[in-house]
Amino acid sequence: MGLAEWLAAGAIVLAVWPIFQMVWGRPDISFAFNRINGSVDTHLFVHLYNLPIPWRFLASIGVRRDEAKFHVGIIIKHADGNMLLRFSDPPPGSGNPYHQNLLSLSSGLSPHTLEILGANGKCARTYTENRKDSFYEYAPGTYGARIEVFVGEKMFYEERSFVVTHNPIHSYWADN
Repeated sequence: MGLAEWLAAGAIVLAVWPIFQMVWGRPDISFAFNRINGSVDTHLFVHLYNLPIPWRFLASIGVRRDEAKFHVGIIIKHADGNMLLRFSDPPPGSGNPYHQNLLSLSSGLSPHTLEILGANGKCARTYTENRKDSFYEYAPGTYGARIEVFVGEKMFYEERSFVVTHNPIHSYWADN
């Protein structure tokens, strides 16, 4: 292969790189659900990941996953379908309706973590803001959680059920 062929191949890669970046470089949000059970409390978490580029060829030509600027909507419903709770993270409290508070998540294996439920031996709660007096307390039963992640005009979502038991420390994700 002569110099002209190498230059032509390089020009083709440089010409298609922006297309590859636009198609495979957009944020790709993935969800992971887990339960952490301590001796006196239990927590149900959702971890959000912005997955890296899956193919080594794309990474070798310089395609990188874009940073995700997003906000999260969380909806909790009772098993009978009635909505109990709806809130967002971060809260939209800037006072300016044209400015959104957004979270940031770079590509890789470090997640953004949301606590859906915190339970101890007495009660199970979801805190809706960063204040100790802003929470919803659950009775024993089955509930559905819908987590919606809005990245620009695209929405990623996942739905899972969780169970609050009579002893709230034994609460768990039902379908995980």
